[in-house]
Amino acid sequence: METKTNIVFLNEFGIIFHFGLYAVPAFDDPKLIVKRKIQNGSEWYKKRLEENGIFRPVSGWKETQTYHKLNYKSKKYEDFTKDFTLKNLDTDKWMELCKSVGATYVIITAKHHDGFCLFQTESTDFNSFNHNKRDIVKEFEISARKYGLRFGIYYSWYEFPSEREEISIKNFTVDYIDTIIDPQIKELLLYKPDIFWFDGDWIIKTKIGKEKVKTICDILKEKNIEINDRVCDPNNGTYRVFSDRYIPENIIKDKWEHINTLSLSWGFMKNNQYKSPKLLLKLYNEVIKKGGNFLLNLSPDKEGIIDVNEQKILKEFGSLINKKQ
Repeated sequence: METKTNIVFLNEFGIIFHFGLYAVPAFDDPKLIVKRKIQNGSEWYKKRLEENGIFRPVSGWKETQTYHKLNYKSKKYEDFTKDFTLKNLDTDKWMELCKSVGATYVIITAKHHDGFCLFQTESTDFNSFNHNKRDIVKEFEISARKYGLRFGIYYSWYEFPSEREEISIKNFTVDYIDTIIDPQIKELLLYKPDIFWFDGDWIIKTKIGKEKVKTICDILKEKNIEINDRVCDPNNGTYRVFSDRYIPENIIKDKWEHINTLSLSWGFMKNNQYKSPKLLLKLYNEVIKKGGNFLLNLSPDKEGIIDVNEQKILKEFGSLINKKQ
């Protein structure tokens, strides 16, 4: 059995990259984001674009569809693969930035809810290697190791509605688990991640689905991989993350992590709004004081360039925490 040294996962600063096709339209309505209970952003573009408004319509769907029709006419979300140029993607530069601000681990969105994979996979043609001849997860992993940063993979167990999902994903069926989830996680294990950051937990409701989840989590734990508790609940995961941007009121005994954004959106977005370095420092101090890890998001554009405003704020924040230390 493959073994690794257990990770000392306490009071650390990490960076997660939300990168995908949603960086092409890079749109959401800032006014609506701040009103949402769950503050998602441009990374939900596909869901809003294909929303029909009949049952619990997702916030911002009308605005997104109006924007899309004006700028892209009848273009489908999947067609954004042609505009996802990656022409300035240099993961070494990403790691240089992360290292310079004191980060110790980095995470990449291998697959978000839109189902587009940033790695080479046999499970679907909807991936960066098939369309762009780039295995972005592999490039990210190589750069992370090169700069001495621990490497993590974000992976969503849920995908937004599509023809395939109408029957399979909505019910989290055995077929979906066996043909999509299980083979993709096995493929991602070949990159030997230190961390799996799972998302899309709300879809897992059936008994057999939960049993399948536990089996996969047990395999990952045998390999000493850190796993958050969204999909692999507190009994199966190795650390807690709660909901986005949440900080517990009191100190808790478990290992835990706070995840937040520098801007409104997780994915790259035009007309964004940003947090100040001082506000980030305040959040950081509270998290560290309560024994948690602090995970901040960066959002590269369709070329692979990190939002210049986020870069500036992150560098200023980094100088504040380094000065403090």
